[in-house]
Amino acid sequence: MINIPKIRLQTHRLVGSEFTNPADVVSWMGAVQAQQPNMAKVAVALRTKNGTLAKVEQELDKGSILRIHILRPTWHFIVPEDIRWMLDLSHDYMRRICEGYAKQIGRSFTSQIEGKCFDAISRALQGECSLTRQEISNELEQAGLPFDNQFVTLLMSFAEIEGLVCSGRMQGNTHTYMLLDERVSNRNDKSHEESLMLLARKYFKSHSPAMLDDFTWWSGLSKTEAKRAIEMICGELWQENIADRTYYVHDSFDDHINRNTSMTLLPAYDEYLISYKYRQDVLREEHHPKAFTNFGIFYPVILSKGKVVGNWQKKGKKTECKFFEESPDINERTLKKVISEMERI
Repeated sequence: MINIPKIRLQTHRLVGSEFTNPADVVSWMGAVQAQQPNMAKVAVALRTKNGTLAKVEQELDKGSILRIHILRPTWHFIVPEDIRWMLDLSHDYMRRICEGYAKQIGRSFTSQIEGKCFDAISRALQGECSLTRQEISNELEQAGLPFDNQFVTLLMSFAEIEGLVCSGRMQGNTHTYMLLDERVSNRNDKSHEESLMLLARKYFKSHSPAMLDDFTWWSGLSKTEAKRAIEMICGELWQENIADRTYYVHDSFDDHINRNTSMTLLPAYDEYLISYKYRQDVLREEHHPKAFTNFGIFYPVILSKGKVVGNWQKKGKKTECKFFEESPDINERTLKKVISEMERI
């Protein structure tokens, strides 16, 4: 029987990572959930040799890593060469989700209103400008268009979905927007089928072992399309059946990579947990509320040999750890080492 935590540590590049550039980590992962950008930066830095938040931030400012609503949809880090085909692949699903939310809160996004707002945004951002959401609200107000916070939040999600904007250069700790066409020069030259195949390949290379339901959850694809995508790369996958569950492992998995890291501190919303629908392989069900809530809030966790055994948090300059599961690898020396590594980032 396969050791799922052991394999995932390697496929997630939490051990044995060969990446020296944070953008290469994001490309490998396909997309890194990033609604809490500082946590996402830590997630990328952990998977980069000698990675630091500063190095990740440099790549974000350069545009080598972008932050945008995509897939489920929620905020993700993604690389420029993947953004066009991935947006096209997930467009219809994301559009339905956002339209449903707009209707739920009683907001109307007619094509006429959307078109006028998009025109105003395009004019404001032209010339590689980076503007915050508040600055865009000001531009909408001057143009006589809706500009309250709830409306603009939804509007910018629609602007991302339609490929108008993506992340720009940070203003301090504040997210900004730039025109996608000025930030990313390439166009999508991939067919729908090619995009499906590429998304499945990226996911199973970086998230194996995983099931169909995991891939469906992560990608936002329908179960039918997710299954078809897996079938397209079936020659690259091998299967393992455990109880009534079928796992797929990409054949790029290298069982000979050195795994000398027995303990790891993971940031909140790390892909190691959030990118799977079924999480009991690395986290006992009775401990789920300690790692995430039913409302989709995920906490920082401690891994011991790939299994979640506790939580950690930063209090001032001190990192505090609380264990809810015993492990023979938990000792003061190892704990000091992983805390030191996290503080170095």
